[in-house]
Amino acid sequence: MKYILKMLLLTLACALLFCGCADKGMINLNETDANGKKAAVVYMNLPADDFKEQAQEGFYAVYASDKIAVFVTRETYTDVEKANIGLTKASSNEDYAKVVIANNALGTLTPTTDENGITTFVYDKLVDGVSYTYIARVEKSDDSFWLFQFSMETDDFTADKNQTMLGYAKGVKVVKPYVAQ
Repeated sequence: MKYILKMLLLTLACALLFCGCADKGMINLNETDANGKKAAVVYMNLPADDFKEQAQEGFYAVYASDKIAVFVTRETYTDVEKANIGLTKASSNEDYAKVVIANNALGTLTPTTDENGITTFVYDKLVDGVSYTYIARVEKSDDSFWLFQFSMETDDFTADKNQTMLGYAKGVKVVKPYVAQ
């Protein structure tokens, strides 16, 4: 009986340990409505110990680690319709990705949508004389298109880093309206 009790306590301790780690490292972007209530949340599976928020104009949010930066852009359907660029609320993630590619002169890239409906595209860009590789993910919420760009210096971009950044990109989840998770 003591052995069974010990094993149960050990199992409980392990379960509590792993449960405590499950949310550790999850970075959330919270949006509030006019009344200050949480209206939307973006879950990003980024290690909070490694990624720190950065202030950068023109982005909804920016996070950076030693090697990887994440740039988040949010454009409401109202804004994209006013811009008269051929997008509406009914436009797909792939439609939005194509407009982003065209408007940023990224060449003849073709966005891909995997079996889970995740739309991404990969591109290289020269910024201040340094080449960066980006994995971009497009997501829709009830009122907006979201663009998540995961980047690192091209010289540091390896197959392992590609899998890491692609994992981060695929781990993004936009919940709108907000529902407690």
